[in-house]
Amino acid sequence: MALCFLKEVKQSVTFKVTQEALALTCCSRQAYYQALNNLEQADLVKVERSAGRRAVVTLLQFV
Repeated sequence: MALCFLKEVKQSVTFKVTQEALALTCCSRQAYYQALNNLEQADLVKVERSAGRRAVVTLLQFV
């Protein structure tokens, strides 16, 4: 749900999830990482990870 909100705010299906966005949703980092992994395994999102950087999330359902 939060990713759909960010899609509307950013006006793009590809975006970085910021600390501020996690705080607004009261989502812990651990819950965020687990949710991203689950969504990625279900082929609903594509996640580009780089060491020391925030993951870039692409919502595949909206492409």
